[in-house]
This record gives sequence, structure tokens and C-alpha cells, in this order.
Amino acid sequence: MKNLFQPILFLLSLPYGLINMLRNYLYDKAYIKSTKFAHPVISVGNLSVGGTGKTPHIEYLIEQLQPMYEVGTLSRGYGRKTSGLLHANSESTATSIGDEPMMYHRKYPLVKVTVSENRLIAIPDILANSPTNQVILLDDAYQHRSVRAGLSILLSSFNRPFYDDYIMPAGLLREPKSEYKRADIIIITKCSADITEEEKKQMIAKIKPFNYQHIYFSSFIYGTIYGMFVKEFKPIEHLKNVSVLLFTAIANDEAIVHYLKDKVKEVYPLKFGDHHYFDRFDIESLNDTFNNIANNEKIILTTEKDATRIALLKEVILEKQLPIYILPVKVSFDVEDKKNFEIDIFNYMNLTLKKIKSREEASVDSIHVLNP
Repeated sequence: MKNLFQPILFLLSLPYGLINMLRNYLYDKAYIKSTKFAHPVISVGNLSVGGTGKTPHIEYLIEQLQPMYEVGTLSRGYGRKTSGLLHANSESTATSIGDEPMMYHRKYPLVKVTVSENRLIAIPDILANSPTNQVILLDDAYQHRSVRAGLSILLSSFNRPFYDDYIMPAGLLREPKSEYKRADIIIITKCSADITEEEKKQMIAKIKPFNYQHIYFSSFIYGTIYGMFVKEFKPIEHLKNVSVLLFTAIANDEAIVHYLKDKVKEVYPLKFGDHHYFDRFDIESLNDTFNNIANNEKIILTTEKDATRIALLKEVILEKQLPIYILPVKVSFDVEDKKNFEIDIFNYMNLTLKKIKSREEASVDSIHVLNP
């Protein structure tokens, strides 16, 4: 059936693709201006619609940068019930700032988390309100060309690389695959931990990177499962006889299902649309599905991102005594890629901050000359 409609989908893709090509052409030729800030700005994004692992890669950057620099994140706050520019604070929820920013705020309290639809306005605001900030991480900003990041990281999943995909609705690309040229770094995400060097070489050959581009390969590592509302931990090795109801609203749950299937007795995915805000009816459905699982040893499992939205229904969940646990995920590189990727990041930071310092010193010297 999919093949039958594919020609129609390709035709529907043409107007969308042409509009994006024209838009990118206008930016490339500077008919529409992009603003590049002297301040360190690192963008993490993709060419496709979701599912490449942006959030764990942002977290990886936070964890690498935070010991040395004051870090801020800037997201659109997709799915939030508010609008405009907001800084996360003690009153913030997933509803007010979005699920991903809320997760950053909870996990990294020293990071300045900001949401805004307009990054061009938000970046100066962050710098004005956080004068000690040393780097801003732009979440999902590859298509937002009004701001030109100092370092642009493009993510593409191993199972659906951008070079084998098509413009929506024929595929999942938001813009032509040729736009990978704007990236400084390309990361192939969600790789198997045992990916071979030959597989890497084949993918690199298909990407055809430019001389200025570096390509790395990352995989996911899942951590110890922990209780959402109770202080309890469950190592995956202890779940061989446990049935797991996987309750998610993310772009793609296949990686989690694949990870769990040979580690637990059985997996029952209960999936909603990406960034879906759960309501009482969803929890009723969750409760019914959970109760219908015959195994007495059973838990409900969700992601850290989903947990920020599930938490909004804490009272209902506690009332029904639903045992919800969270599966954390982290990004991992092999030794060589980890070393070289982090060299790229810290070289960019050092060079950019050095340029800022030089300008500041030159400015002071100019003042001294003007006011002897």
C-alpha cells in the first residue's frame, strides 16, 4: 500500500521542497540575513522530523562543558502551553516551558534554561540576564537560519540516515538532504555498540563530507531504572521475569523496545504521539492495560522526557498506585570518536572565548588612547 501511494507522496513533496530550497538559497546568498554572535553558540539539530536523539546529545554537551563553563540552553519549548520568552525557574513545569527544557532544568539546576520561538531575540536576552554565561546550546535549531551558530552539529540516525530519506511527506526530511553542507559536525546516532569500522566507512562514503566536516558515531547506553515517585532502583539484570508496559510519547520508541526485549519477560508498548500531554483518560487507559497483563511481576516504564509530562498527573497516578519507573539514557562514543569530538568542542570554545577576550582588550586599549 505504501509503494502504491509513494508517487503521490513524491508529488506532494515537490512544493514543500521547492519552498525550502528557495528559502535556503536566499539565506545562502545573504538576501535574507543571518546573525552570528561573537559569543559561543552551539546548535544541535537534524534534517528530519524527530527521532535522532537530540536531547541526549544536548545532555552530553552539558555534562562535558559544565565543569569548565557556565552553560545555557535555548529551545523553542515545543508543545508548551505558553508563548514568548521564558526562563526556567522553581515554578516551571513541562506545560509552561516544554518537556525537554523541563528535563534540562531538573537534571542540571546550574544550567540557565530558556525557551523562545525567536532565538534572535532570546540570545541577547540570555546574555543580558546571565552576563557570566559562556556558551549557549541551541536545541533543534538547524532550520532556524536567522541565527548562525558558531558550531553546528547535525544528527542523523543509523537506521534512517538523511542521505537515504526524502522530503516530507514522501519521507521525514524537513529540508533537502543537500543542506547537510551547513553542518560542521555530523553525528550518526543510535548505532549498535558493535558497529564495525567497515560500516562506518561505508556511511561516510555515502555522506561525502566536505573538508571542513567531521563525522562521528554515537550509541545509546541505558542506565539503572528508578522509581518515578518512590526512591527505588531496578537494575535491568533483575527484570528477566518482569513484564514491562512501555508508556511513551516520543518520536521513536524502537530503540528502547529493542533494548528491553531480550532483558525482560515481555514488552507491551503503549505509544502516543511525540510530546503528547497525557490526561486523566490516558492514565485510565494505562491502568486498564496494566491490570490486563497476566504476569504478577510487572512494571510501567517511561522515559525521562515523558516523565516531565506524566508528573503533571501525579495525584491520579498515586491514587491508582501505578508503579511507574523511568529508564535514563546517555550518549556514548567509542574511545577515538569521543576524544576527537570533545577536541572539536573545546577547540571551538577556546578559540571563540580567546577572540572575545582579544576584542575586549583591544577595546580597553582604545579607550586608554582616547582618554589618556
